[in-house]
Amino acid sequence: MPLNAAQLRAVQSTGHLLIPACPGSGKTTTLVARAGDLLDRYRNARIALVCFNRSAAAEIRARFAKSHQRHASRMQAETFHSFALRQAEAAGLKVN
Repeated sequence: MPLNAAQLRAVQSTGHLLIPACPGSGKTTTLVARAGDLLDRYRNARIALVCFNRSAAAEIRARFAKSHQRHASRMQAETFHSFALRQAEAAGLKVN
């Protein structure tokens, strides 16, 4: 699905963004395109996309793999819980 003008501005923007939008407006499409664009621009970057639930994270991973396969190893999408757990374990904290 091609991006509309507002989505394209968000994808190509520099700096931090807040993109409020209603359900079904293309937020996930825009987010996936922006992540791919950032990884194209910054060759050594890695991106973590953090979601509220597993199904959203899985949807983002699937869409990203389909459209940006070359960057798949540099992008992760996971829930807040799994991201925080992995960070705590990487810091050597014991997590039950």
